[in-house]
Amino acid sequence: MERTLATGDTPVAESEQAVETFRVLHVDDEPDLSELASIYLERADDRFVVETATSASIALDKLSEEQFDCVISDYEMPGCNGIEFLGLVREQYSDLPFILFTGKGTEEIASDAISAGVTDYLQKQASTDQYSVLANTVSNAIEHYQSNQTVQQRNQQLQAVIKRVTDAIVEVDADWQFTLVNPQAEALYDMDEEDLLGRDFWEVFDGALDTRFEAEYRQVMDTREPTSFVEHFSQLNGTFDIEAYPMDNGGIAFYFTKVSEKLQKRTKQLQDIIDTVEGAVWIRNAEYEYVYMNQYHRDLFGIPDDVDVAGKQFADLLPAEVAAQFRENDDKVYETGEPIEIEEIVMIDDEPRDYLTRITPLFENGSVYATCGIATDITGQKTRERQLDQFTGIVSHDLRNPLNVATGRLELATDECDSEHLEHIYRAHNRMADLIDDLLTLARDGSVIAETTAVDLDSLINGCWTNVATADASLVADIERPVQADESRLKQVFENLIRNAIEHGGNDVTVTVGALADGFYVEDDGPGIPSDAQQDIFEAGYSTTEDGTGFGLSIVKQIVDAHGWSLRLTEGAMGGARFEITGVKFAA
Repeated sequence: MERTLATGDTPVAESEQAVETFRVLHVDDEPDLSELASIYLERADDRFVVETATSASIALDKLSEEQFDCVISDYEMPGCNGIEFLGLVREQYSDLPFILFTGKGTEEIASDAISAGVTDYLQKQASTDQYSVLANTVSNAIEHYQSNQTVQQRNQQLQAVIKRVTDAIVEVDADWQFTLVNPQAEALYDMDEEDLLGRDFWEVFDGALDTRFEAEYRQVMDTREPTSFVEHFSQLNGTFDIEAYPMDNGGIAFYFTKVSEKLQKRTKQLQDIIDTVEGAVWIRNAEYEYVYMNQYHRDLFGIPDDVDVAGKQFADLLPAEVAAQFRENDDKVYETGEPIEIEEIVMIDDEPRDYLTRITPLFENGSVYATCGIATDITGQKTRERQLDQFTGIVSHDLRNPLNVATGRLELATDECDSEHLEHIYRAHNRMADLIDDLLTLARDGSVIAETTAVDLDSLINGCWTNVATADASLVADIERPVQADESRLKQVFENLIRNAIEHGGNDVTVTVGALADGFYVEDDGPGIPSDAQQDIFEAGYSTTEDGTGFGLSIVKQIVDAHGWSLRLTEGAMGGARFEITGVKFAA
């Protein structure tokens, strides 16, 4: 029996409001260490808001009074160690991300932590680099937790749909007492759910005694096999299409639909509801034939609306590789009789996309006769995770280490001599550290700029020129209108473009920054970029010089894309390189 929503109902929409902050509770009996960790975490990720607690009892009080997205805990603490604290947290917050961050690392502690349900386990190190790893671990744990919460919300929405189907739905326990009555059943029986819950089914429906209704229902209760039939019920003055299913708790679920209503409404309403789902939804039978697919599924694989998918095999509708992948998923459900939830890569238009797929078996007479699935695109989330991994590696090995060496040598030089140049080096080191932090922020924040402000381009450009080693180069800047942008990231754009012009155009190059109708440009009078290199110039790691890192222009493109702008490389008036950035919103 197909279930449909009442006419005029609107599907429950999933909340997709972006989380602006991650609230983290850091528990450590050493206040100084806890405060230091909090400072580094908030520097590493500006989404973090860190609160501290010096004992498990204080932390539990905070958890009961406030909402947190993750808990970080030391192991050795007086009164209650980290594993014991984890156990107490799990009693009340079974899924809350919990990171054990301890200086006492043993296989036994790690094993106990895993058994107690820890999300991740990190051992404290002497270097401050550990906080970048900790921040990455925390943000990944929170994002994974939120992804699972989204799936749970979707399941809750499906439960809400059950409450709103046009069928009257009633559930009774093994003693024939009402345990659920949906609004349609309330209207049909002219009784409120609260008046029915706990009452005996046969007392309320005494008109069903000694009829086919009693015989069919008692058979389901005794044999635990479902049944369906159409019968007139004089007590409710109508003919009903009825299905009864055994439930895991020993009871029965009943579905009542007046035959006339069912024929008029069920098909269109079901179609309308499922077509609103932001994901691919389908039903396939044991012969790998489609019974149903929603509009999202059709659009995903370019299946025209006038093509009837009922009875068609995977191979009739989908690319061969995708068809084989979907068939393998269905086979797992048929073999186990259990639902599966997997993250998988599906090729869509020759491009890989990440999906979270849940497939549920549909039973008839105790056997799986079909599968019902929903697949949600999580490509954005998986891309963020890969970006975090990439940039964490760069920061740990290729950027932080040489900067730390340079900083240490500078401190030694400061002790041995007094030179005005040392202050410039000091500022340059600080700027390098800022750039590293900004790169991490760029990776974590993904491809969306959350907040923008009015930025004075003239002042910003001159500041960038000062920060870059410009030698005998010249700057010509004629742009007065402020733009709406993230100032810190826009600063990286100009510094990288200026640095690129000087590195490739020579010490005496002239760099010009000017306005466009919907943006601005940066060009130089150097030799330009060879035509055979222009296609790859924005790829991370690509450089036309031996000393170049190959990250400058890729960073520029990521920041431009994150603002929703467009970036184009062309030839300047003097034959040099010209970078045009358009789609910019100017500040009022």
